[in-house]
Amino acid sequence: MGKKQKKSSSSSGGGGDQGHSGGGGGGALLSSSSKDSPTTFATWVEPRGSSSAFWRWWSVEREALLWLVACVIAAMVLGLGIGTGHLTGDHKNPHRTRWRRRVGRQLRRNGLLNTIFLGGNVPSLWSSSASDRKSSTASKKSSPKMFNVLREMIVREETGYVHPDLGFLDPAPSSGTGRGLGMISDKYAHCQMRCNPGILDEKEAMGDLDPLYGYVAPMDATTLLLKDFNMSVTDALEVQNKRPELFAPEEILIRVPLSIQMTRSVALDTLTQLIPGNLQNDLNDLDDACLLVLLLVHERTKGLDSRFYPYIATLPDPPTCGHSFTTLQEVYTTLASLKTLDWMDSQILEWKNPWMRANDYARKIVLNLAADYGPYITAAAFGANQAKGFAPILPSIEQSISWALCQVSSRATAGNETHGSLRLVPLVDMINHDINAGPFYEITGDEQIKLGDFENGYGETGAGAFVVRSLRHGRRKPLKKGQELLVNYNVPGYSAMDWFLSLGFIPSERRGRWTKMHGALPPMMDS
Repeated sequence: MGKKQKKSSSSSGGGGDQGHSGGGGGGALLSSSSKDSPTTFATWVEPRGSSSAFWRWWSVEREALLWLVACVIAAMVLGLGIGTGHLTGDHKNPHRTRWRRRVGRQLRRNGLLNTIFLGGNVPSLWSSSASDRKSSTASKKSSPKMFNVLREMIVREETGYVHPDLGFLDPAPSSGTGRGLGMISDKYAHCQMRCNPGILDEKEAMGDLDPLYGYVAPMDATTLLLKDFNMSVTDALEVQNKRPELFAPEEILIRVPLSIQMTRSVALDTLTQLIPGNLQNDLNDLDDACLLVLLLVHERTKGLDSRFYPYIATLPDPPTCGHSFTTLQEVYTTLASLKTLDWMDSQILEWKNPWMRANDYARKIVLNLAADYGPYITAAAFGANQAKGFAPILPSIEQSISWALCQVSSRATAGNETHGSLRLVPLVDMINHDINAGPFYEITGDEQIKLGDFENGYGETGAGAFVVRSLRHGRRKPLKKGQELLVNYNVPGYSAMDWFLSLGFIPSERRGRWTKMHGALPPMMDS
């Protein structure tokens, strides 16, 4: 007694929530008639509008709600600030815990949170500089989505294959370049080692035996274990789980069929439909490199309509080759700086002549191809884009051919002349070089596992495909998560100058102190 009590009820008909008027039957609100009476009794009052009921509720509950909202906001700010490291001042500390790195990475992608904490580059929410756009473009070319689209382009072809754990590694951990291919996951390999026998020849050898022997590999260890102990299937699986080192992953990591490669025959089939008949004889006389350059320019102009678009979209811009004008300017600057070193001769500037000659020669090729074939290889694709309602901004024909020439120079792969002595092989040409790694392997179609080959050639269907394995010093090298896939480009006759001019870098085995070589005879003077 002595305490006020609030009671509510509803009249007949539709009832309402507690403290509110009922619906349908005209419910009423009950209230106390007197503050001073020790007993509480109810009287009927007329229902009022919803706004009046809200303000009465707000006047009673306002303080509690404000405290609740304030506590929620404070907890969010405190939690996010500590979680991302902004409030503690260690958001740039590389030694922070793993969970903080993971949570912070997700939160910093939110532009609103970056604005709240005034972290990072806040103006970048509204505008971006040229360097920001360039960095963004480079990151897009190495994004997981770009790799997944490129993988899909390959695996859709018959006999095409890309290991599910492969992806872009940016930066490349082993080769030191900006981008490479490697293992971004170990889920598939782990499952494969647990659930399947190892390499293909092991599978083939165990295929004719009792099914029980197929649960473990390699062959010798499997047979010994099962015969000596007369294991059941359950026992075999138990051994498999305890000794995963017995089970090797698949040897083939990438297989790119001929049907998705850029070859001489593909270039001729495409370009002869674009170029007038009086120029087609000259077209047939071009070498493979020039044909690939024209094909690459045409397919790039087609944009999304090109079946090679997933591959072209991942190519670097600007390309990496030593004879481009951009690289030439960097070379001049580097040579000028090397002139100040003690072990460098003042005549070092004369070493720029090979680069100048290579640049001039490449420039002549670009101008000749642009003058003879430029209007034809771009007009059709550009007109098709206009018909669809959009006309993308494209570089000039000379710039496009120069870009394509660098790509072919640095990425084209030598192959069997039957299918084209020079080709652009998607994904394979993105693997970085290591002198101790294994080379590319082109399928002839006659390979058989039973004869000791590591792969079945699939006859004519598989002929011309390029296969990549992970090898080191001639032996298989299983890759773990984060390790890079490397191959040997196998050009032993290339000098350091050849490497730089063609591929845009000098490998470690060709690096060393430069020495200027003087001819034994004096230079001949023009009369």
